[in-house]
Amino acid sequence: MSKKVDSKALQEAIELIMDYMKSDFKKTIIEDTQSNYSTHEHIVGKWINDKPLYEKTIVILDIKETTQIAHSINDIDVAFIVSEMSINKNNIRVSNNCNITIDNTNINIESTNYDGDFTSYVTIRYTKTID
Repeated sequence: MSKKVDSKALQEAIELIMDYMKSDFKKTIIEDTQSNYSTHEHIVGKWINDKPLYEKTIVILDIKETTQIAHSINDIDVAFIVSEMSINKNNIRVSNNCNITIDNTNINIESTNYDGDFTSYVTIRYTKTID
């Protein structure tokens, strides 16, 4: 049993799909899901004011109740934390119950679970005053 296909509707659907494939929206979604985490500064896109948006992941090996880690980034303008993940010695993600902030010099961590038996990764994105 065969069904008739509305060729006009099919053509319109194909055109919609082709438009989507060319769209900036698709490009943005794909780029956003293909993150390349690095401990080195790299550009990942543009901020809302068209400034370059940078990203860097900081590795923290020893968290205490209060920890400050220099992020070694110069000329920070706008900065925010994208993600934080802690992994224990068995490579299992753990919750370290912490509050993380960033300033012009450091990543600041206040933690209630600071036994030091895990490695933490804090990924930040930022713009620079010099751009």
